[in-house]
Amino acid sequence: MRRPAPISGNGRRLLAVLLCLIPAEVLYYGLPLLGFLYPHILYTAAGCALALWYVIYNRGFATRGKTAADLSPDIPLAEREATIAEGKRRQARSAWALYILLPILFTLLIDTVILFLLPDRSFFS
Repeated sequence: MRRPAPISGNGRRLLAVLLCLIPAEVLYYGLPLLGFLYPHILYTAAGCALALWYVIYNRGFATRGKTAADLSPDIPLAEREATIAEGKRRQARSAWALYILLPILFTLLIDTVILFLLPDRSFFS
């Protein structure tokens, strides 16, 4: 009997985002049942704040996809390479934020689809 192939890196990331989506959905639809009537405002504010932090922390992705040759020749080569390495390190250190941000965005998307495209199937009616 053959063992199934292990899940690749991108497959693991997708699985992690989908697993993070479950508690995000439960929290989003559970908050109104607990008395908090505006989870969409909370999720929108949290999503905007996290997305803004992610872009600022990664310095606007200024070094993404660049090599030392792409940066200004006025800067010493060692400093250019250090800048590129710092950008890659920052992206790797902030990757956790995407596992929170993407479920928040997908939750808001699902709620919008339910609200506008499927109004008869609302969970709260």
